Amino acid sequence: MARLYTAHGNHATSMQLKVYQQQTLDALRDYFLRCNDLGSSPKAAALAFYELTGRPYTDVAALPGLPYVCLRVPTGGGKTVLASYAAGIAARDYLRADHALVLWLVPSDPIRQQTLRALRDRAHPFRRALEGRVGAVTVMDVAEALSIQPAALNTSTVVIVSTIQAVRRDDTTGLKVYDGDNGSLMAHFENLPTEALAQLDKNAAGVVERSLANVLRLRRPVVIVDEAHNARTERSFRTLAHFRPACIIEFTATPDMKEAPSNVLKSVSATELNAESMIKMPILLETHAEWKQLLADAVDMLGKLRESARLEQAGAGERIRPIMLIQAERTYKDRETISVDVVRETLLSDHNVPADHIARATGAVDELPDDITASKIEYVITQQKLREGWDCPWAYVLCSVAEVRSATAVEQTLGRVLRLPQATRKAQAALNNAYAYIASASFATAAKALEDALVESGFEKQEARELIVQRPAEILPLFATPVEGAQPLPISVPVNRAPYFGDLDDSLAQKITYDSHSQRVVIKESLSEAEAETVVLAMQGNDDKQAVLYALKTRRVASTAPMSPAEQGVPFRVPKLAIRQGNLLEEFEETALLEMPFELWKQDARLSEAEYSLDQPIGQRGEINVAGGEVKVSFTEDLHQRVQLLTTDLNWSHAELAAWLDGALFRANEHAGFDKKSAIPFLNEALTHLVEARNLPFDQLVRDKYRLAQAVVKKVRAHRDAARQAGFQSLLMPNLVVEDDFAFSFDADPHAYAYNKRYQGRYAFKKHYYPHVGDLDDTDQEEAACAFFIDSMVEVKTWVRNLVRKPNAFWLQTARDRFYPDFVVLLHDGRVLVVEYKGTHLWEGAKLDRDIGGTWEACSGGRCLFIMARDRQYESIRAKVQQK
Repeated sequence: MARLYTAHGNHATSMQLKVYQQQTLDALRDYFLRCNDLGSSPKAAALAFYELTGRPYTDVAALPGLPYVCLRVPTGGGKTVLASYAAGIAARDYLRADHALVLWLVPSDPIRQQTLRALRDRAHPFRRALEGRVGAVTVMDVAEALSIQPAALNTSTVVIVSTIQAVRRDDTTGLKVYDGDNGSLMAHFENLPTEALAQLDKNAAGVVERSLANVLRLRRPVVIVDEAHNARTERSFRTLAHFRPACIIEFTATPDMKEAPSNVLKSVSATELNAESMIKMPILLETHAEWKQLLADAVDMLGKLRESARLEQAGAGERIRPIMLIQAERTYKDRETISVDVVRETLLSDHNVPADHIARATGAVDELPDDITASKIEYVITQQKLREGWDCPWAYVLCSVAEVRSATAVEQTLGRVLRLPQATRKAQAALNNAYAYIASASFATAAKALEDALVESGFEKQEARELIVQRPAEILPLFATPVEGAQPLPISVPVNRAPYFGDLDDSLAQKITYDSHSQRVVIKESLSEAEAETVVLAMQGNDDKQAVLYALKTRRVASTAPMSPAEQGVPFRVPKLAIRQGNLLEEFEETALLEMPFELWKQDARLSEAEYSLDQPIGQRGEINVAGGEVKVSFTEDLHQRVQLLTTDLNWSHAELAAWLDGALFRANEHAGFDKKSAIPFLNEALTHLVEARNLPFDQLVRDKYRLAQAVVKKVRAHRDAARQAGFQSLLMPNLVVEDDFAFSFDADPHAYAYNKRYQGRYAFKKHYYPHVGDLDDTDQEEAACAFFIDSMVEVKTWVRNLVRKPNAFWLQTARDRFYPDFVVLLHDGRVLVVEYKGTHLWEGAKLDRDIGGTWEACSGGRCLFIMARDRQYESIRAKVQQK
């Protein structure tokens, strides 16, 4: 079940994390939990990684056994907010600690300062993300950490933000982090047990060094590495190993996969970012060999975007001031160049741009204000890249007046124009795209450079290729004469309001339709200029008028492949289950189950020896090295022992432990489905039974509270699932109906189909609803063969490879969770077929899915069909369709 986290945006309002962000954090949490489950093995980190990804784990020689994983997120995906959540997840779900020491490493000093400002701001989403998992937070730079006291580490999660360069040295002389005579840190090394002292650096006389490095070694930090591809060298590994980290979590758009390959636990695609309105797509590219004409075209586009922004603010209330980033040439003494000053003078003299609307940003001159949104600046001129850490989603246009031949010329600046303001799609269609104007005689050369730059920003090669779209000149009318290479008819345009077609004559009415479910205007045939004007006037609102006019005039360039049903605006609706209670009819979802009475305090709270034991199996305590006669303790087991040595919560009362366990239930999302007040009596009974009936020492329960919480969560989950199943069968099943009023519609916008990875096998699908098939791989031969079979059926009009836990996906509610079937099929006769494929080894565990699928079919009156196919019996799908 997905675990929801809450992020707070714009310092005032709160927002849910994007689906891909939640799934990324879920993957990390599942990994850490599995590492703990496998804690008896020295290979726990590797085994957990393989179980969750199916790929081998690359261990680092300097850090044997360490969980060292990478979360790959392209530019614009919100790596830093994910890192904030990840630090808390590592503390709670891996270290099993209320607080942790976090060493947050960044690639440069500007990023360090930016990160410090954000984490110190109590209203910032990064800070709130951390506090939401671990409570009190203390943020420091290295200079401040040189005098940190144990009380801060014992009562809060301490985050030390540093550049990797500040700690990465072979020769540590002069580095304050390694200063072994720091009297301010003396209190950390008093009264330490022998086993802790043995792990610390000592001077030549054998005395423990009072250094910040030793404080880190003692506290086993969680290490966050931002832009981690810059820190995968032997020297970096030695540096990190010196601090004895508990785990390392990398965040990067471009992980190293060759020399020192990262263990990529979760990879986010550009499609997912676009579907969640994180980035501007596509990038409309225009080229010109003459730089002044190119600049003039870019200035003209900025003016049009300024007008679109005015309409957006009038309609939606969001203020945007589009900004252009201009890359000039470097200045050389021996020849003329299109320098920053030359470009600035051209803007002033040729385009009458006011001087205070222009900012230069070079190594010698930096006129960028800290908050560009509070200034008048609309043009930023740079040479190769802007200062690191600068970010403004209002940047829409990239104009490179220098001839671009390689990705390195535009890589860093291109990322600045990708972020979509407020991470929300705009009513003005022009504000959802990015714009690139590149000085080049060859469109192909410029496009290749941009594609390569996108790959360097973390996008897959195929994604990058399709993100670059040639921007047709607006003076070329579509209307009655198709443009060579243009997208074929029909044209499907999303609009915000239903148009009024009541005044259209019969001839024109046959050429255009409006689909109310997908909210799209579909132009099926070529229009004359008079007809096009009539259609535009029929739109309700300036934003819709502009969207349709833009589509008619330009037609985006596309391949010559036929348009998919989604691009044609074909509606794809799937009736959903509803629940009838008297005269009330509601969609059947988890809310109906949560409203069912469930009194936790009446359930059996006793934890058996099998459910919870202080005595862990021998294998979990250590491995006997027969040859050497010594006990070799696994990394995870040793880590938890070291963390427990520093615990300060041994004097808890029974009530305090019960309250803490109640909080653990809440963090695990297990309060859902019962009255929160009934948790405390249940937990009191569980603790009483452990202490009085099973004679377990209370102080050991406090020490082991994280494992105890895990057992309690499993117990509560089992009770809740049993109650839901009973209620589902007795109360809900008789009242379930299939109603068209509660139909799910696949979004006809292809960008809403947020697959993680596109199918790239040999089979050419012909009937898939969207242009590409997502999350299907030829390596899963049985499931892929099922898709091939569906695509070949003559009865099939179109179908969708249904995506799991994505906003644009069909699901059915079971007593336990949501069921996302593999394939949803629209038949030519109007019926809907849902197909789930299961291998033999998964068949028994899918009974709840089969039950709810059968119920959905039975309640539909013949409109819906469900089949769970197995054992390569694909013909059973055809038999199901032909069954009357």
